[in-house]
Amino acid sequence: MPTFAFAPVTCASLIAIAVVFILDWFILPSRANKRLSLRILKIQASYGPVFNALCMNTSDVKRGQVWRLLSSALLHSGFIHIFFNAVAVVSVGPTVEREIGSLRTLAVMIATAVFANICDIVVLKHEGGNGFSGSVFGLIAVFTVLWFQNREAMLAAVSFPARLFILIYALACLWPDKANYVEHGSAFIAGIGLAAVFAIL
Repeated sequence: MPTFAFAPVTCASLIAIAVVFILDWFILPSRANKRLSLRILKIQASYGPVFNALCMNTSDVKRGQVWRLLSSALLHSGFIHIFFNAVAVVSVGPTVEREIGSLRTLAVMIATAVFANICDIVVLKHEGGNGFSGSVFGLIAVFTVLWFQNREAMLAAVSFPARLFILIYALACLWPDKANYVEHGSAFIAGIGLAAVFAIL
């Protein structure tokens, strides 16, 4: 089981996405969601005021709203979306943070989310992008590097169910779809690059 005793950034990230999720879906929902529909159980955006202010819109970023490159990572399209991203963070986040430190973990989360969205703008020109999966793939990338550096330590730190979940999560998120390839693949590559830089510094 992961321990959060020395993982303040991992904890803070989970709290942040949970707070934004509650604001987006329950405190300041769109009119459609005020009727407590089952939309929250689907992978479908809320399109409420919080979502509209934070989501990744290529057109808005080009107009100067650059915060969307990062803020969109805090949004999630329903319960299933946030649940799987949160479990993925819990599975690898504490171990990565313990191994590379909190500041570097924060750098990985921010840099990979932003890089994935920049690639999104260049290749896909996405409107309404959201989710923490860019940061998750950055963490998975660093964990992968750590795995090859010290396999025994990673085996001891992350349980078999957690490793199995991460494998299934990664494969599902790379399912044949251009958006998945671009966003998640670019985040993973950025995470590998950061891990290489950290190894040198």
